[in-house]
Amino acid sequence: MKKIIILAMALGFANSTFAQEAVKDSVATKVKTDFYIGAGVFINGDFKINDRLAAAGMPEIESTVPEFSIGLNLAGEQWTADIEAFGSYFKKDRNPLRSEALSSGFRLRGHYVPFRTSKFFASIGGDLSYSANKFSFYNRSQHLDLNDLDPTTQLGNIQLNNNMFYVGPSVAFGFLQNKSTKLRLNVGYDIAAISSKWKSDYTSVDNSFRENGHDRFYVKLTIL
Repeated sequence: MKKIIILAMALGFANSTFAQEAVKDSVATKVKTDFYIGAGVFINGDFKINDRLAAAGMPEIESTVPEFSIGLNLAGEQWTADIEAFGSYFKKDRNPLRSEALSSGFRLRGHYVPFRTSKFFASIGGDLSYSANKFSFYNRSQHLDLNDLDPTTQLGNIQLNNNMFYVGPSVAFGFLQNKSTKLRLNVGYDIAAISSKWKSDYTSVDNSFRENGHDRFYVKLTIL
């Protein structure tokens, strides 16, 4: 009798272990993770500050700027999610004047996948993103004398920054899904729901304003 009980317990334990491993394997097959890199462009709508730059004779902020990103993709059978960091840079000259901008931030993207084959998928959803922008406007004809490092005598450089939160829809198209290296095309539209006022790390700023409502498109190719 004891042998029967011990045998039953052993079989029950083995069956439980097998079931747990099966669940783990099932979960593992349902959710795939991939790191990716991407490159594309932001196509900006007008920044409000462009009106002030134009009035001052300065080069305006460029509408189309290159963008680079790295991220983590999580994918199920009918959904995908991205956690992404990105950056962009531009400069525009109107001798001897120059405008420069450096932007960096992160993006959260969630998509539903209505169509998928072994080689291709299409998905649709939305993005939530944050951008920290640093803009510089200066006269390149200025000279710096290292014997005179008094900042009150060094003019010709204006630096401004702001922070912006965007929301908007996006779509994606995945190619070569049956290969070890996969491609994905992302297209989206962002609109600034929240924007801080323009400010400077080096001086107080009068008559500042927000860039709420600023919009931009992006197109990006990613390699997973």
